[in-house]
Amino acid sequence: MLNIGYNTTTRVTFEFPVPLTSASITILDITRSNSTLSSGAYQYTYTATIDQPWVMTGDLTSANATRGAAGATFFRSAEYVSSQTKTVRNVMSTNTTSRFSSLTFTYTAPVAGGWEFLAIPSISFCVA
Repeated sequence: MLNIGYNTTTRVTFEFPVPLTSASITILDITRSNSTLSSGAYQYTYTATIDQPWVMTGDLTSANATRGAAGATFFRSAEYVSSQTKTVRNVMSTNTTSRFSSLTFTYTAPVAGGWEFLAIPSISFCVA
C-alpha cells in the first residue's frame, strides 16, 4: 500500500538479478473524484507510469489511454471512484522487445486535497 499524501510523487524501483522480457504490476484504486469545494477542483487525482512502454488492462472506465511510451502517464479523465462494492483494478504491463533489469513505477497525486492511497497486490515477471 502506498500512501503519499497529496501534491507529491512516489517512485519505487524494482531491481532484478537477471534481465526480464516482461513485467506486470497489478494496481488497485487509480481513481479521480470531484471535490465538494466551491471551486469544483478535482480533489483526488492519481497518475501512474513505468519507465518502459506499457499496456493497461482491467477497468478502463474514463481512462486517458490503454497504452503508452516509457514515462507516459495513465489516469482517469473523468470522475470515477472506488466504492465498498467495487474496487478499481488495473494491470500495467511492459510492452517492449528489449530486456530490462529494473522497473521504476511512479505514482503521483498532483492535486492538493485529500490523502491518496494506492495498493499493489502483485507483480509478475518473465525471464525467458
